[in-house]
Amino acid sequence: MSAGDLRSGTRSAASFVNEQGWVVGSILAGGPITTNGHPIESARRVRITAIGEEHVLGRSCLSSYGAGEGRESSLSFDCRDWTLMESPTADAHPPAPATTPGIDTPAPPTPAKPADGRTEPQGENA
Repeated sequence: MSAGDLRSGTRSAASFVNEQGWVVGSILAGGPITTNGHPIESARRVRITAIGEEHVLGRSCLSSYGAGEGRESSLSFDCRDWTLMESPTADAHPPAPATTPGIDTPAPPTPAKPADGRTEPQGENA
């Protein structure tokens, strides 16, 4: 799949990835980069690690299951044609719930005040 108007700068890498239906964990194969019919960079395989509002992060990998991964970096889709090799299934990598106590989940109960209105323990062992 060619990145088309990514080369002209009219859309972001993130919008391109979303349009293709690629998700975090997708493994893509990019063809070699050539100039005047001469290869200047070999083919590349990457695993998407994050998709932001504009940018996409990923790691180079040597196999379809992500072995031999390199360092995470920003991905560009404008210099080569990309093909989806593997996409994660919902069962394989369920998303971790993002919760904020008290907002997404009930807040922990507040301890009850004693009947006499004290807020701190009283007595000889306090």
